[in-house]
Amino acid sequence: MTETTSLDSTPNRVKIVWGLYLLSFALGITSLIGLILAYVWRKEAAGNPMVSHFNRQIRVFWISFVVGIVGVVLLFVGVGFLIMLGVAVYFGVMSVLGLIKAFDEKPWP
Repeated sequence: MTETTSLDSTPNRVKIVWGLYLLSFALGITSLIGLILAYVWRKEAAGNPMVSHFNRQIRVFWISFVVGIVGVVLLFVGVGFLIMLGVAVYFGVMSVLGLIKAFDEKPWP
C-alpha cells in the first residue's frame, strides 16, 4: 500500500472508529475494538491532519473508562449512577461531534 492510499483512507477510518464508539451503546464491546483500531491507524496516519481524531478518540475512551470505574465504585454510595450517566452523555456527545467533523473531513482542533 502506498503512502497516498493510506492518507486517503484516513477519513474513512476515523468514521469507522467513531461509528464503533456509537455502536457500543447497543453492543458494548465495539468501543474496545474502536480503541485498538485508533491506536493502530494513528501510527499509519502520521502526518495527516485527521490524526487529531485518533488522538481524541483515544482520549475520550480512556477518560470515559476511568471516570466510569469511579462511577461503579461510587454506586455503593449512591452517586455512581449520576457519574455513569454523565460518562454516557460525554461519550455519546463526543462521538457524535467527532463523526460530524469526520464527515466534513475537518481535523479535531
